[in-house]
Amino acid sequence: MPVLDKKIDTRDQELWIQGDLKNSEADERVKEINNIEPNYIDLFKSSKYWSLTKAATSSFITKCIIMYAKTEREWWSCTQLSGPSMRFNVGPQEVFAICPVDASFYIHLHDAGFEEFISRMKGQDFDYGNSPYKYKHQMRIASDNPEFLYTFFQDEYALTLVRRLCLDLMRVKRNVWARSHAPELVTAILARSSSE
Repeated sequence: MPVLDKKIDTRDQELWIQGDLKNSEADERVKEINNIEPNYIDLFKSSKYWSLTKAATSSFITKCIIMYAKTEREWWSCTQLSGPSMRFNVGPQEVFAICPVDASFYIHLHDAGFEEFISRMKGQDFDYGNSPYKYKHQMRIASDNPEFLYTFFQDEYALTLVRRLCLDLMRVKRNVWARSHAPELVTAILARSSSE
């Protein structure tokens, strides 16, 4: 039995895939000490596409990671890459990476229903291919088009494929990048703006 099943009931996992399980709230997160320099947070926030990046990464956390407050660090993490870029790791691998300077990103999706995804995204500017990771049931897409970044994270079908892959990966293994997690970056992503 996967270790995740001891933390989250399998029925709740099924409801999550169907989009019928309420996710965590930001205030349920455990307060942690940050492990990246504070000026990096400012660097992210001052980037040209920070607002779009914030919206996309917030959607990833809240719509693709089951019980994100309960599973943070142990099953998923956000880490800072060189320069103002970040990646989201789930279980044994990276799933999503994004740069707020130019809105370039890549993300992995479950391959069940991938042809339908391609059909839905017809006319959009992105590349796709097999994932370099060993977990078999996934594809990888990449784009440096801000409009596609927005479109992707507004599409519930696309998010369902990401959600399914993330849950599968969490059932395979705990997060291998837990020690590099940047909780303050997650806090910045999930923070409500004054206009919300």
